[in-house]
Amino acid sequence: LIPFLLGKIIDAVALYRNTEDFHRYTLYLVATAAVTGVFTGLRGSTFMVVGARFSVRMRQRLFDSILRQEVAFFDSTKTGEITSRLSADCEKVTSQVELNVNVLLRSLLQALFTLGFMFYINWKLMLTAFISVPTVTVLSKAFGAIMRRLSKKTQKALAKSNSSAEEAIAAVRTVKSFAAEREESSRYSHELKEYQRLTMVTAGDYSAYAALTFTFLPQVTSCVVLFYGGKLIDSGEVKSGDLVSFAFYMQSLFQSFNSMGSIYAGMVQALGAADKVFEWIKRVPNVKAPAEPQ
Repeated sequence: LIPFLLGKIIDAVALYRNTEDFHRYTLYLVATAAVTGVFTGLRGSTFMVVGARFSVRMRQRLFDSILRQEVAFFDSTKTGEITSRLSADCEKVTSQVELNVNVLLRSLLQALFTLGFMFYINWKLMLTAFISVPTVTVLSKAFGAIMRRLSKKTQKALAKSNSSAEEAIAAVRTVKSFAAEREESSRYSHELKEYQRLTMVTAGDYSAYAALTFTFLPQVTSCVVLFYGGKLIDSGEVKSGDLVSFAFYMQSLFQSFNSMGSIYAGMVQALGAADKVFEWIKRVPNVKAPAEPQ
């Protein structure tokens, strides 16, 4: 609605020289901004509460499942890895619910309403704005598969480094007795370097994906739409104010798509971290505990 009102204000000032319409649309714009601000605050606070409840429930279910496991599970799984799943992995998953799902829903609704206004202005321009969508879809699908695989490896490397630190700290008296501080530090450093290497690979892949989908393709599409919009103005199918409104809507649409692309990357990483968490939550102990331990 805000880009639509901006276009009306520009038409009232530059095209029709209508002061009354200018004042009326300006008041509408201020009122719309105020209402949008109120609902933005309500949406954010709601998802903070939902995220906290989800975090508590998931951590509790994971902890209860860990306690139900047989002793052999703890012999084969290091304490550092368990604490890493309870802390780092759960935090990575719940942060997506608290923040990214909130932004995802906002961006999705914003994109849908924006498309409606774009169609209202000119359906030909709206279709032109979608010329990059097939390419972005293919790139996002390939990028998602890569990111999920890398996320699993990254979280595993982080869990191994936490496990190394946990073992050294738990046996610190033994470490000091044998003057093994340097060896333990070297082992921990090796695990951290693997985590750093995987993070750098992830960053490189994200950089290429973002450069194409967040900047290059949207800007090329904007150039094509503005060129075609100029042709429509010459033919009398579109007013100059409508083209300005459409340009604002197009930027809003691209921002929504960029937000959804960033969230998609984050959620794919969270799914990689969540795989192990939910695997442990669903894990059935190999040895059943008695109903009433003696």
